[in-house]
Formats: sequence, C-alpha cells, structure tokens
Amino acid sequence: MGSILGDNGVPLGFGMQLMQNKNAFMYFNSLPDERQRKIIDGARSCQSRDAMEKYVNGIAR
Repeated sequence: MGSILGDNGVPLGFGMQLMQNKNAFMYFNSLPDERQRKIIDGARSCQSRDAMEKYVNGIAR
C-alpha cells in the first residue's frame, strides 16, 4: 500500500475492510494522495464494522 496509509494513522477497520475488497483496494491505490486522504477522513466517521464495510464497498462504485 502507498505511503498515505502509513503516514496518517488509517483506522484499523478501514485497512482491514480495504484488504478484503480487491476492487476497492485497487481503486483506492490508484487515487492521488489528496483523494486518498479524503476517503480516509470519511472512514473515521464509521462507527461500526457494518458501517465501515458498507463505506469500503462503496468506494469503487
């Protein structure tokens, strides 16, 4: 994964869900750092595992 993940304290649930969704993972890694940061910031608002799973599943759509 890109340096954006190590530099900004990515929420653990986000990283775990991202690794389980190949399409979202590939899409996320193709984005510029600024867009990745916005997605990570959005992940911080997820309050449950289900919410995080839905959030990650929606990334590549």
